[in-house]
Amino acid sequence: MTNLLKDSYYLLLCHLFPSKIKSGAYGSEFTMGFRLEKDGRWYADIPHWPGMKAQLEMVAGADDMLDTFNKAYNANGYVKMHVSLSPFENCGVMTKTEQTDSGATYQVKSKIYNKTAWLCNVAKWVFGQHPDTIYFSME
Repeated sequence: MTNLLKDSYYLLLCHLFPSKIKSGAYGSEFTMGFRLEKDGRWYADIPHWPGMKAQLEMVAGADDMLDTFNKAYNANGYVKMHVSLSPFENCGVMTKTEQTDSGATYQVKSKIYNKTAWLCNVAKWVFGQHPDTIYFSME
């Protein structure tokens, strides 16, 4: 089975049996990692992700954001981010500007970054929704 077919099959299962697929897996506040692979691609580090690795790739601005944070915080290819649905001291803010069936676009604002980034439905799986606002800081 090709990766595209596997991804499509997983998305079909999520659509047909949403209660059987664990969503909101991480709750409303947690720390999450993102790793830069040798090919220059960023991936969310989610050990129990039920889908394909390709679905964890950070693209469409999220990769640029991680490149910026990686360099600014000397993260050596592993960006560790604390995320929350509630504001906290010295946090950056991601504000949803658009949502489609495949993900949501966020305006990302922090001390060192102010651009848009698209987050696919992995974010929806992690939070149980595409939140209107996500607060974050580097760990």
